[in-house]
Amino acid sequence: MINVQRNHTIDSLKLLCATLVVFIHCEYPYKVNVLPVTEVAVPLFFALSGYFIFGAKRKWERIGRIAKIFAWSAALYLLKTEMVQLLTIHRPWMPTWKNITDLILFNDVTFSIHLWYLPAYIYVLVIVFLIDMYNVWRWAFWSILPLLLTGVFVKYNIADVCPEDTQYFRNAYFNGLPYFLLGACVKITPPPPPPPFWR
Repeated sequence: MINVQRNHTIDSLKLLCATLVVFIHCEYPYKVNVLPVTEVAVPLFFALSGYFIFGAKRKWERIGRIAKIFAWSAALYLLKTEMVQLLTIHRPWMPTWKNITDLILFNDVTFSIHLWYLPAYIYVLVIVFLIDMYNVWRWAFWSILPLLLTGVFVKYNIADVCPEDTQYFRNAYFNGLPYFLLGACVKITPPPPPPPFWR
């Protein structure tokens, strides 16, 4: 049996990110001051995925596992949404064409905004699978900065006008893929040499 040694530093980082995600969705005093710190959690999760998945054997089963988690999570949230709708306004919730389009194009789950991460992760894995299949990693790495800058531009121009339309900047293209690729870059970049006084 192979003894795989865990990296407790990475585990601690994951725990910190998970805690920050909880802080995003809870109400507490001074939340406005804490939110800028909590926003690093999701990008870090994507970067960690890029670090560990890059170079690993690509399997569609990995995407299938996340898809199953998303399917039952979405089913539970949809059931909750339908029950609340029936009990409050006495009619079922029905998705609009915009809801369906936003889900397909921007991985936005209208009836539960908390679930956006799972379809975004699925999109990223599919894109990375195709990048690896066609061996266009060089072009993918060159796309990191344009994707990040476009995401920032979209976020700060749309957030002021339509703060509820978060799907245009909180998605696989601007929140997922560039940070995943950054994690892959960290993995392939050799560490710098130590300073002379450390040698």
